[in-house]
Amino acid sequence: MVFLFIMLTFLFLVLSILTLKIEVKVDNFRISSKKIRGKYIDSNYKIFIYIYVFEKIHIVKIPIDEEKLRKLALKKKYKSRIEKLNKEIINNENDIDRKMLNIAKKINFNIKDVKLYIELGTENAAFTAFLIPILSTFITLFFKKYLEKIYSSKFKIQPLFIDKNIFNFQFEGIFEIKLIHIIDTICMLRKERKGESYERTSNRRPYDYSYE
Repeated sequence: MVFLFIMLTFLFLVLSILTLKIEVKVDNFRISSKKIRGKYIDSNYKIFIYIYVFEKIHIVKIPIDEEKLRKLALKKKYKSRIEKLNKEIINNENDIDRKMLNIAKKINFNIKDVKLYIELGTENAAFTAFLIPILSTFITLFFKKYLEKIYSSKFKIQPLFIDKNIFNFQFEGIFEIKLIHIIDTICMLRKERKGESYERTSNRRPYDYSYE
């Protein structure tokens, strides 16, 4: 009986972990080429991190704003970690960039309830007219791949023909990722690395390490 209880508890924990879902909700995120209250990024944004088990049961809510991020960055232990990470990026920039790109491309995530508004203008009206459809196409392709509910989302890209360089960006939305997708991605990357290592080893000539 005790053994059965332990097994059921273990199974419950495993299922809870494997069905873990993380949602990141972004509210009122704004970037502008013209300073907003002295900053290019409006400090009134809010970010909420929600954690669910069994994909539906909400267990954790973590609010994040500029003030919390600033306090976190000022703490010595986090500051030292950030400095260490910066050194690693500088010393091994290409390798880290490649790894990050691989992870970003292969992790499966959803975006929903998006509200996106962009104003864009340049000093050259013809260049602005050329740039807008390219930007619209890129955004459409991106969200077509990752957007979960396109009917509940709103997009608008507004060209400004006023002979000035202007960029205003406003975004709200929810990013959703499941732990099982992260695990799958890590496993795939590990398999790829093992395959690359095996190929490098198998491509060596049999007499590479022989002595004449």
